[in-house]
Amino acid sequence: MSGRKRMNAFGQASSRKHIRLYNWIMDTPAWSALPMGARCLLLEVWRRHTGQNNGQISYSQREAVKALGCGFASAARWFTELEEKGFLVAERRGSFNWKHGANEGRATVWRLTMEPCKGERATKELASWGQSKK
Repeated sequence: MSGRKRMNAFGQASSRKHIRLYNWIMDTPAWSALPMGARCLLLEVWRRHTGQNNGQISYSQREAVKALGCGFASAARWFTELEEKGFLVAERRGSFNWKHGANEGRATVWRLTMEPCKGERATKELASWGQSKK
């Protein structure tokens, strides 16, 4: 029995990875204001979320360029838009170091605001984007 996978109602293994894009996310003004490239980038970053690694999702601009077939300027602009609209928060900024022969880079580590992180509830900053502050 231990070797058998649990099946869902559709006869598929319940351990299959997926992204749950809820209607409430797509109903926000922040989602409506995102260009298509930023939406695609969000999904690419979200793919790395395992359920336990939010706040530790590593995704670089270089990876975005490769995955989306865009330029560096577009990828940078989309990351900025996702941050400004409250979909992503950079937990640790990436860097690239050529000094001392290091020749290595470090990708930015992201947190998805619509997912729980480190035992805390989702912060959902995207839900309040565009609302006037009193």
